[in-house]
Amino acid sequence: MTPADLLQALHVASVSVRVHEGRLQVYPAERLTDSLRAALRDQRAGLIALLAQIEQTTADLLAAAAQVCDLYGESDRYRADMQADCLATPAHLRADLLDYFGSVIRRHEQDRTRSFAVDLEVSGFTYGQAANQDRLSGQFAQTARET
Repeated sequence: MTPADLLQALHVASVSVRVHEGRLQVYPAERLTDSLRAALRDQRAGLIALLAQIEQTTADLLAAAAQVCDLYGESDRYRADMQADCLATPAHLRADLLDYFGSVIRRHEQDRTRSFAVDLEVSGFTYGQAANQDRLSGQFAQTARET
């Protein structure tokens, strides 16, 4: 059993696990079966490393959720609900949710870039032409003031 399999099995058994001062803490301990106890002993180091990785993933997930809320102008109440939902997501699924939020953010950035390019096309300018036009307009205004 891998540390990830063990974490999922603990979740199914409604057993929580965390690391405190370098030691694994499980609760409620009375829900541990003999096979789960043996797996915890065998996978202790790997489970501690996995839980540290999950802690980082959780921090990244909360940051990505906040960024998605920013993109869509969500209310403070919605943000709080989103944060609670992220924290309620089982630890072994948080990386998948983080990947999903990342795809939403990338898609939003691509759409925004595409929209900017279309706006410039509609106005008849490419970005370089628009920058040139601004520079020429500024030179014309300066020449007009000098005369």
